[in-house]
This record gives sequence, C-alpha cells and structure tokens, in this order.
Amino acid sequence: MADEEHVLVPAMIGLDIVDAQALALAARVVTVTEDPDLPPPLSGVVVDQQPAAGTQVFPGEPVTIWVEEKGGGGGSAPLDPGPLQPAGTRFGP
Repeated sequence: MADEEHVLVPAMIGLDIVDAQALALAARVVTVTEDPDLPPPLSGVVVDQQPAAGTQVFPGEPVTIWVEEKGGGGGSAPLDPGPLQPAGTRFGP
C-alpha cells in the first residue's frame, strides 16, 4: 500500500476567523466549530484549535476551532502574528 498524502494543520490561534478559514483552505483542511448544529460565527478570534498546529492529517480533514466572538466591552485588538506558512511557521529567516 502506497503512502497516502498528508498535509500539516496550520496555526490558527489568535487569527481572525476569516483569516483562519483562508489559511485552512490554503493548507487543504476544513475549519469546523465545536457545535456542528450552529452556523460558524461571522467574526471573532480563534482561541483554540484541535488538532494542534503542525499535526499531519489527510487533505480535507476537519480542524475544530473555538472562536471568541467580537463585540462588547472595549478590549484591545489581538496581536497580528504576521504572515504564516500553511504549516503554521513564519515566513522569512
């Protein structure tokens, strides 16, 4: 049996949900929320993910994300982690 292709789960914690979904798509995985009966939030920041960044999975496998929705009480904006490769590592040196 030949080795099947794997992809790496990207690092999405701290990203805006829209950016996280785009990164997941580029990495060839699918984001899902912890409750499949509810639609995904339209805005918010990813606060957790499973499996962890760097885990090898088959293309198209789901990655569960937990999102803290934006709004309410005037906290600070999340730090911009900068551009990431699909494997969750930073571009550059």
